[in-house]
Amino acid sequence: MTAASWLWFLVLAACVFGAMWVLEVRDWRCHVLALSSPVVVHGLYYGNLTIFLLLPLAIAWRYRDRARIAGVAVGVAVAAKLFVWPLVVWLLLTRRFRAAAWAFGATATLVLVPWALVGFQGLADYPALLRAVQDVYAIRSVSLSTAAGALGASVPVAVAVAAVAGAACVGAAAWAVRREQGDSRSFGILVAACVLATPIVWPNYFALLFVPIAIRWPRLAPAWFFGYAVWLAGALSPKPVADDVCCRPDDVTPQAWAASHTDPVLWFAAGATAVLLVMLVVMSRRGEERP
Repeated sequence: MTAASWLWFLVLAACVFGAMWVLEVRDWRCHVLALSSPVVVHGLYYGNLTIFLLLPLAIAWRYRDRARIAGVAVGVAVAAKLFVWPLVVWLLLTRRFRAAAWAFGATATLVLVPWALVGFQGLADYPALLRAVQDVYAIRSVSLSTAAGALGASVPVAVAVAAVAGAACVGAAAWAVRREQGDSRSFGILVAACVLATPIVWPNYFALLFVPIAIRWPRLAPAWFFGYAVWLAGALSPKPVADDVCCRPDDVTPQAWAASHTDPVLWFAAGATAVLLVMLVVMSRRGEERP
């Protein structure tokens, strides 16, 4: 690894630690489990920006009643990774309309200003690029869409399955927000929806669940081990065959290339989705009140 790679690795690790600290998790065992969880380690190894998102999500929750801070934090997260758009829905469902306005403003600024600096070059082609990526990876990741694709669904149908699941989560959050502890319960549901509704999911996306877990269980609890259940789903699933996969770059290992370029593999995607659904149900239930 180069010096830049190590620096980015440390930045992402600091975001995990910072998120836990912002959420007032002081149990050192929880910090160790978060940093060493397979879904976090996956993101740290590949330098995925998703790990960074833990910090703005934590800030959005901690300062949820301060519109500017919460809104900008959500806006930063959405601008960095569009698939976390359900967090804006959470602001709207909890009637934090000023924070939602700040989120829209921050997202627009962070997306449009960089494009403006390069004269909006490539902006018109960006939707087509997203569709091309979706056509390849929506049925070759570990998403609900991948599970649907492995069962024979076409790409449009597989993507629609994930969209319907996301809409169901929004409905569940709208129901939960009117119940006791509705704020935290709806937040947990919609963080899970971020992963469930997107058609392309990699193992590090599941790391986002550490934020609602830290909110509900600031001390060691079984939920802190959920990343190992996701890893187990992958460990027990049949491994893709790398020999027949076309066009692998020389600097990419055969196993890494095969993992996302072979035909859809049902068991890893189905197992990871099952873990996510279990966590969604657990986080949507009433829990202990935080002091």
